[in-house]
Amino acid sequence: MSSTASQKRILPLDKECLADRAVDYKLYSILQKISHYNGKGVRFVYKNHPTLGNLTRPRLLEIYNEKCIGNPQEQISLSTLKRKMALFKSIGMISEGKIEDTINGKEVNAFILLENFALFQYIPLETLEYLADTASSTVIKLYAFLLNKFLWKAKFNDTYVFTYAELAAEIGLNDNNNGNTRIIRNCLNSLSNSELIDYCDFYVMTDSGVP
Repeated sequence: MSSTASQKRILPLDKECLADRAVDYKLYSILQKISHYNGKGVRFVYKNHPTLGNLTRPRLLEIYNEKCIGNPQEQISLSTLKRKMALFKSIGMISEGKIEDTINGKEVNAFILLENFALFQYIPLETLEYLADTASSTVIKLYAFLLNKFLWKAKFNDTYVFTYAELAAEIGLNDNNNGNTRIIRNCLNSLSNSELIDYCDFYVMTDSGVP
């Protein structure tokens, strides 16, 4: 892996992950943030982490909730964290086991980030660290999706255009709830205020003259 690639992290864009509200991108971003590369194509997190200690489920909960100090409503319980980790395993986002640590030349217990997604987006490590520390799962999902669309459209000198309803559906807010528009706007404003995106509203007139 090149030094440039090592400074990026993967976030999945597979529908199974992106559109499932139970798939917590904040928790996955935290795991990506503290992960290491073993030089043989595998990214992993030490269960006995050199700086964070023994990463039991309760310890992971502490780390997660510490990142929610500014938004205490985002904090979760231990049982919820356990369910989230179990979901990661069941849909193939992570596994647990021993892995060769080429730095130390021995096998270690680890969370293994499988990264075998059909669709994904590389996120600069510095950006992912910021999102993991400050943003909700919904904001992180939205950023990964928008970055992917922006980069794809830029190849054709084009601009990605969307409606709030379309964005809501992409990240699993598809229950026809009017509050979804507010959620999407709040997420976009959060990303804009952090200078991670720039966007603007415009209206298309229908034949009847109604925007």
